[in-house]
Amino acid sequence: TRIEYQGVMNLTNPLDPSAGNFDWPMALTATVERTGPDWALVRSRSVVRMQFPTESEATLTGGAFTLFWIDPRLLAAMRPGAVLDEDPVTRLRTVVAGIEGGAVTIETAGPGVIARAIYDGATGRLTSIVSKTPSSGTTYRLALR
Repeated sequence: TRIEYQGVMNLTNPLDPSAGNFDWPMALTATVERTGPDWALVRSRSVVRMQFPTESEATLTGGAFTLFWIDPRLLAAMRPGAVLDEDPVTRLRTVVAGIEGGAVTIETAGPGVIARAIYDGATGRLTSIVSKTPSSGTTYRLALR
């Protein structure tokens, strides 16, 4: 299975916002390479089309909960405000930020980063994500293509 996302990488100088605001097209492809009864191996590749295009690749393994998919049964059991994870080392906290129109929004926030991911409650598929790192002035916005 192959899932494709398109969007924008935005960069604003956090020390001098008047220096400009730059948008570059971005694409991310996630490919499920192998699955088992309760896990999936996913390879992702992202490309940001700036003056000198940048590419990155990652391999992820997950069970009923991955960045790109959450088991719809788990999504159906979620309630707004529920804390899904708190990491005492990174101080990242993941919560169910909201449920509306069959979509579940999950937010992860901590020192220097905030990400909001929206999942389709029926299929479990990630439909969009916005990730901000204020200290670097970087924001990623991606949506299912």
